[in-house]
Amino acid sequence: MIFAAIAVKIMEKPLQYTSILAFMGAALSALGLIHSYTWDFKNTPLSLSPAWTWSIAYLVMGIVLLACRWLTVLDESGSHYI
Repeated sequence: MIFAAIAVKIMEKPLQYTSILAFMGAALSALGLIHSYTWDFKNTPLSLSPAWTWSIAYLVMGIVLLACRWLTVLDESGSHYI
């Protein structure tokens, strides 16, 4: 759900607020609350262990989205191009 919220916010283009969602995703995956499933034969229980690869990916996405504020130009309506 966090990734879907990031995708919607990218389309709406307030990119500095979108980076906050990415940093929240990094924190939640570092705590093991999301993306920490273990695959079992019958089900997929939540293991509550940190998902470091997802956390790093969300962190990099947040940094890139935050940098877009300074690396893009404004269009006529005042929003940033990507």
